[in-house]
Amino acid sequence: MVFTDQYIRLTPTSKKLYERAVKVFPSGNTRTVLFYKPYPAYVKRGRGSHIWDVDGNERIDYCFNYGVLILGHSHPKIIKTVKEQLENGLALGAPTELEVNLAEKIVEKVPSAEMVRFTASGTEAVMLAIRVARAYTGRDKILMFEGGFCGNYDAVSTSYTVGLPKQTYQNTIYVPFNNPEILEKTIKKHKNELAAVITEPVFGANGPIVPKGDFLKEVREITEKHDVLLIFDEVVTGFRLAPGGAAEFFGVKPDLVTFGKIMGGGFPAGAVCGRKELMNLFSFSESYFNKSWKTLLPHSGSFNAYPLAMAAGYVTLNELTPQAYEHLNTLGEKIRKSLTKISEEVGVTFQVSGVGSLFQIFFIDKEITDYKDVQKANDILAHKLNLGLLTQGVYFSPTRPCNISTVTSYEDVDKMLEAVRYVLTNLKKEIREISPNLISN
Repeated sequence: MVFTDQYIRLTPTSKKLYERAVKVFPSGNTRTVLFYKPYPAYVKRGRGSHIWDVDGNERIDYCFNYGVLILGHSHPKIIKTVKEQLENGLALGAPTELEVNLAEKIVEKVPSAEMVRFTASGTEAVMLAIRVARAYTGRDKILMFEGGFCGNYDAVSTSYTVGLPKQTYQNTIYVPFNNPEILEKTIKKHKNELAAVITEPVFGANGPIVPKGDFLKEVREITEKHDVLLIFDEVVTGFRLAPGGAAEFFGVKPDLVTFGKIMGGGFPAGAVCGRKELMNLFSFSESYFNKSWKTLLPHSGSFNAYPLAMAAGYVTLNELTPQAYEHLNTLGEKIRKSLTKISEEVGVTFQVSGVGSLFQIFFIDKEITDYKDVQKANDILAHKLNLGLLTQGVYFSPTRPCNISTVTSYEDVDKMLEAVRYVLTNLKKEIREISPNLISN
């Protein structure tokens, strides 16, 4: 409780807003991952790498709406482009040049993206990719890795929610991440039922959990060997680790890939991309106008290819130059190494996981390699760290993972590292009481 009283003193307006919110939202919350005790700090504006809450507290952001804003808040070129598009219209109900521009840019950057289909979110993209896989193969089952998060679609939610039909559970198979032997054994057993393996290349919501060695290449080899499609959910990693996403970063070419977050430039957007052979399921047959729908996979949405998202997304991808990726990945590596050093110097054991510009602290005394390790980490201590950082002008993602933007500076990172050191030093007594095994000196 070291920092709770200080947090409450700093955020009286947020407290009042939360008291209003609990009257209209369950637990005062309408987005699960943003909930934390005693109440969240309500944010009023963001600029560059910083955000300001309704009480005027300025903080360095390491959430960026869970990786959406890779160029930072209120990027001048995005603001300019969006203002121009606002003058031309919002939801126009017809194709626009903007969607063609962005699709061409995605195809240019992503090796596995021969064709593109836009959706309104990453979850919708996953839902559509699975439908493509099932339509193409004629099989119903999908395989996921334990702890993987691929959005809120029923088929990929069976491990963490209630309220699903019984048959939904029967069509989703789970195996451990980073274990190619169990994967191949399971695929071999179910290959005549499996439409696809779907995975985040790097676990996001329950991570970062990074693939060990050539695990993703082994996944690709195993799926090809047994004629099962491979879908990469790159909603988190897409356009972050490399221009072609994690697929390029790890040198693996999936059959289908889904995007969201970054590609919308701060607006809701998603996409399914993949081989022409698969994507042609969306094509109209020659007999379409005779109402023969046999070869058509229908897919529409009022906000598919939303003009503001297309415009902002195009600017975003243009701004992600080789120099931008060098900055992101170099600074991300500095953060992970520096946090590990702080652990040793302060005498509090934790693991720092991540890759590229993603990172996360796990209060556990062993390496994070799969979801079971994540479950063993102490989330109470993680919350105490995050709350303490809020009082010191730093905003970590309330839940995993943290990330940086192209405008995050070395000065920002140095301030964050010093804040982590300060908070951990002051929490050491509580950590000793809760998890004495994590105190090393």
